Amino acid sequence: MSLGAIVSPSGTPDPGFPQPDVVIIDEGGLRPSTFTLNYALNLQNGDFDLLSNAALDPDATVVVQVSPGGSLQTLIKGFVLGQSIEFHVGGDGSTLQVMGADQSASMNQEHHSLVWSDVTDSAVVQQICGQNGLTPITDTTSTVHATSKQSLVQRETDLEFLYRLARRNGFWFWVNADPSAQVLMAHFVKPPVTGTSTATLSVRAGSANIDGISLQWDTDRPSAVSAKQLDLASLSVNDGSVTRSPLTGLASKALADVVQKPRTRQLAVPVSDQADLQARAEALLIEAGWFVSAQVTARLSVLKSVVRANTVVTLDGAGSRHSGTYLVARVVHTIDAEDHIMTIDLVRNGWN
Repeated sequence: MSLGAIVSPSGTPDPGFPQPDVVIIDEGGLRPSTFTLNYALNLQNGDFDLLSNAALDPDATVVVQVSPGGSLQTLIKGFVLGQSIEFHVGGDGSTLQVMGADQSASMNQEHHSLVWSDVTDSAVVQQICGQNGLTPITDTTSTVHATSKQSLVQRETDLEFLYRLARRNGFWFWVNADPSAQVLMAHFVKPPVTGTSTATLSVRAGSANIDGISLQWDTDRPSAVSAKQLDLASLSVNDGSVTRSPLTGLASKALADVVQKPRTRQLAVPVSDQADLQARAEALLIEAGWFVSAQVTARLSVLKSVVRANTVVTLDGAGSRHSGTYLVARVVHTIDAEDHIMTIDLVRNGWN
């Protein structure tokens, strides 16, 4: 049987590219997606030719695609960052792992010291992504970092900076490729909770299509924020306090609705105005609002579709409180000749 994925250097099948025995893709979270290609090493004419194959050398481009039901998807487009090799006596049984990350990792290779003035966070993201060959898809942020008040200072890599801007706005940032792997898109957006459900994951008897569900909830987290500061220009009080997360709920009851009394966090950050202070407070509650999480294992041979990070899915058979829509925070795809297994992390900012 052949591998259930297409691995190539460009998004176009290449007979000369060494096909691995197993592919592992880890996507989601505030970090680059990663890939691991597992090979069996063969000793031929006293050497392991695969170890000097240019297609697996540092910075070589790797594209992994799947085609469930004939619909092509690019799981990752990235580049090689390292190898791990196990040599066995005589060569038999030796193995090679090739590791890499998606293209966003290229923005993590050089530190910058910059001052951004008279710009919004979303405008900064658009500029940085454009400079790195990425098509930006951004939600608009309103706070302007004016020179007369407080400029935006960068003292880190572009990627670290983008992740910091995402967190301070309650956004998620990730990079993915179009089906042909020719266009790379950088998303700087609020968690996409309003998207259409892409799959139903069911443990209901007679219609189950996943191996099972492990679910947890944890309400020991902030449900409200107190944020007050003195505006040094006007000497008035800026009040950015927030009593609940502004993010659309995936269920009818958010964290603020299920706790008996508010869990209030005091927020003290240097900001330029009240709008910026409130945005920081809202971001804290958006991040804290994921008080329900679940882990699911699914097989492509049963589910018949590929679940992707940063999409919405429907959980079925988890009882009236916990069935419903969830956001996919992370997926680990393990693909070999037998099947495509997806280990899926789900989050929810409410229950029914």
